[in-house]
Amino acid sequence: MMCRRYIGKYITNLLALILLPSLLWCQNKKVSNTTYLTQIKAEMNVRQDYVKALSIAKAAAKDYPRNVDFQF
Repeated sequence: MMCRRYIGKYITNLLALILLPSLLWCQNKKVSNTTYLTQIKAEMNVRQDYVKALSIAKAAAKDYPRNVDFQF
């Protein structure tokens, strides 16, 4: 089984499902400029955390050998 190959894709999809509603909510809501700038800063922080998590997942996936057969 090649379960480890899909770790990065799974994490990417999971984070996309978490972030997508908040991004859509911010686009549909009318807010003042200061609140909007605060939301943009918060989203940038979330995106930086997302990029860090994705790079960690990719590094972890590279550490595992690709021809491991898991036996349960």
